[in-house]
Amino acid sequence: MPDIRVTKSYYGLTVIVTEDWEDMPKEYALSVAAQHLTIMGYGDAHSVSAERTNPHTWTLKYSL
Repeated sequence: MPDIRVTKSYYGLTVIVTEDWEDMPKEYALSVAAQHLTIMGYGDAHSVSAERTNPHTWTLKYSL
């Protein structure tokens, strides 16, 4: 189960997805984040950028 952290700012949302799985694919991180944001009520958020911050973590930015 991934660790998902969401922060909201004036510019949008930042989602940090961390998983024990080394070299986690970007598509997996985006899918997990989309499910989490939908549950939180942000299903209309649009992905702006995705950056691998280490082999276990993706930092995803979304606009609202």
